[in-house]
Amino acid sequence: MSRLKVLFLFGMVIVVLAAPTLLLGVGTARAASTIARGKWSIVTSLSPGAKGNDLAGVAALSANDVWATGTALNGNAQMLIEHWNGSAWNLVSSPEPPDHFIDLLGITAVTSNDIWTVGNYYTSGSFLPKTLTEHWNGTSWNYVSSPDPSSYIDELSGVSADATNDAWAVGAFNNMMESQQTLIEHWNGTAWSIVPSPNVGADGNVLSSVITISPNDAWTVGYYTDSMGYQKALIEHWDGSSWSVVANPSPDSNYYALRGISAVSANDIWAVGDFQKIHGRDNNLIEHWNGTQWEIVLSPRPGNYFNSLASVSALSANDVWTVGTLSNNSGSVQTFIEHWNGKAWHAASSPNVGSDDNLLGGVAVVPGTSEVWAVGEYDNSSFINQTLIECYCT
Repeated sequence: MSRLKVLFLFGMVIVVLAAPTLLLGVGTARAASTIARGKWSIVTSLSPGAKGNDLAGVAALSANDVWATGTALNGNAQMLIEHWNGSAWNLVSSPEPPDHFIDLLGITAVTSNDIWTVGNYYTSGSFLPKTLTEHWNGTSWNYVSSPDPSSYIDELSGVSADATNDAWAVGAFNNMMESQQTLIEHWNGTAWSIVPSPNVGADGNVLSSVITISPNDAWTVGYYTDSMGYQKALIEHWDGSSWSVVANPSPDSNYYALRGISAVSANDIWAVGDFQKIHGRDNNLIEHWNGTQWEIVLSPRPGNYFNSLASVSALSANDVWTVGTLSNNSGSVQTFIEHWNGKAWHAASSPNVGSDDNLLGGVAVVPGTSEVWAVGEYDNSSFINQTLIECYCT
């Protein structure tokens, strides 16, 4: 079962590129023969894992420089990194950390030679996850050491950077028999270090996504479990000196979580996730920061069984995209995309491969354009996960 599927259960290259310095590894995939303009279409991507593949994060620098990261499952789970050069998606080789079983979850790009991806690797024989950070310097991916606060479980799920010396990575950790705590790490241009972060719940404090606006302004979202065992959304803010919890509204539910965050500016920030009423269906949750407070913004819920949002990308005040998954009573899981036009959220038509599970877990708007990329996975006829990449190209 892929981590994207777990998400929803939990809530209820021989290659020629334009830039010759890119040292890309084995495999190349041609783009779909035609990319539909002005609507979402599927673009051919690579699935090197014989036992499973998925993409969880995507970052865009330009129309011919987009990156996606995830996991390919063969004998072990291995890093999966793909690059779009304007005409095709290509596999990019990356070094494996000291032990095997890799899970990449988040990616952020500052420039074409300054890109981070984060996730976890499992220690040999113990299967206890440890933090993993990898950096692209314009020529190759390199393993960069990151601290682990516990001797048991340490995980990173999101990363964001606004400068070469200002990047944040978030996740969670816990020691054996102790409660789960938030984990925040900062890159100062030389090394990653742990920065203290607050916890709200008695257990289950998890940070899923982070956005860096400036050295004195960063946000992260996730969830925690309160003393009654209910899951609640968690939002924290960095003011340049410390992280603090910021109140967020409840969607009239005891079970709700935030999974993605993106910013237009310091006073225009979007966060997405899902909530569930007791004995009811999952619904997508969208919240907005207006510079003063967080507010819930209503959005369409086309799935009559569940709707869940995993990622959001904001280009301007009237151009924001969010992606996730929905399901109707038929039981099949389908892609779910919505767009903010400055006044309201609207559901967008998004393609699926086959009639079974199709999941989107990451989205990125190409700066200075109206082009958007979304990544995830689908099940093929043999029920083996394959990468799924979709583009809204104009």
